[in-house]
Amino acid sequence: MADHTIPGGICNAHTFFHDACAWPGLFCYCLIFNDLSGKHIGIGFFLNYKALGIGIGLTLLVGVLAGLYPAFFLSSFRIINVLKGSLGTEPAKKNLLQSSLVVFQFTVSTALIIATFIVYQQLHFMQNKKLGYDKDQLLVLNDTYTLGNNEYAFKDQLMRDNRVASATVTTNIPGNGNMEGTEIYAKDRQSDETKSEIHSNIYRVDGNYLPTLGIKLIAGRNISPEFPGDTSSVIINQAAQRELGWGNTDPLGKTIVRSGRREFTVVGLVADFNYASVKDKVAPLMILANHRHGAIMLKIKTADVSGLLSDVKKHWDDYKASGPFRYYFVDEQFASLYSAEQRTSKILLLSRLSQ
Repeated sequence: MADHTIPGGICNAHTFFHDACAWPGLFCYCLIFNDLSGKHIGIGFFLNYKALGIGIGLTLLVGVLAGLYPAFFLSSFRIINVLKGSLGTEPAKKNLLQSSLVVFQFTVSTALIIATFIVYQQLHFMQNKKLGYDKDQLLVLNDTYTLGNNEYAFKDQLMRDNRVASATVTTNIPGNGNMEGTEIYAKDRQSDETKSEIHSNIYRVDGNYLPTLGIKLIAGRNISPEFPGDTSSVIINQAAQRELGWGNTDPLGKTIVRSGRREFTVVGLVADFNYASVKDKVAPLMILANHRHGAIMLKIKTADVSGLLSDVKKHWDDYKASGPFRYYFVDEQFASLYSAEQRTSKILLLSRLSQ
């Protein structure tokens, strides 16, 4: 009987797997993968010689593995004993393979539950962590340099709208990764220059930047390019204060040397804020008083966002910008930084539900 049962069991497993899973499973896989990954893969992707070869190979492998154990298990039965009501097996004797499979499935299920919980906790932490600035209702208008000399006139006109609380001209938007970098050291540690030099990122802002984002000064004052003396002034964050070797001492009035040449006087200190991803450690930052054309960031205070955007576009068209009207919201950009984690959580949840 064993000679016929084993091949028959494997063939039945092959037939079941192919008929029940092959094309419907492939179609469902494409839909689920596209939704979770944000990519687009059609059925045509699998209709080539390499993909078909891999698919046939997997079908054979899964069929063999799925039919091997039941086939051998059934072939071990004696027909006469089965007809007499006895399976011919010892109840007290444990089947090692069966026990191993149960333990393996339990272990995988437990691991998926733990992984899903961890990913959701991390995602919740990153999305709800205090960033050190207010990202809500921050509207960024892209490519305002296409307004030419009318860029600041456009900004001033927007400020006359009572739905706009504040506005700043800058390209340094938290989360967009657009910033400069340089090497700096504290002048009072110049004798140990090679050991105290650190890398710092640079933001170039106007006097409205900190108020627009709601960034609070711990000490000192704001800067503005409207004051001639502030072209050599700088605001630093706490990370820069620590890494420059000043610890918790007051940095105001001290001098920073950039690239071994130009000197800047510290006039302000801000708390560390996540100007990149919360997955990254907050790095040293220099905030310089220098206009950087390219975008206008607005702090708005209205529930009628669509109405405001319509009016802003009308003003944009009135100034005859050479580029299209484009915009985004900072909180939406912030959320997009964690799209990979969101996809991972969906995949883990789907895997858990399929158990």
